[in-house]
Amino acid sequence: MKNAYVVFSDNCDAGIEFFKTYDEAQKEFADRIDDPSSNSVDTYLCSVMIYQPGK
Repeated sequence: MKNAYVVFSDNCDAGIEFFKTYDEAQKEFADRIDDPSSNSVDTYLCSVMIYQPGK
């Protein structure tokens, strides 16, 4: 099992993306909140406590 981070937006097509490091997730989060076309929806950066990758 591994740790991960996820960035998603609060809209119909949430555009969920998973990242292995906080730095990668933070960059995507910053890109989304700075994008004028998507700054009217809520955006989240979350820590996934634990997940089991598929084999």
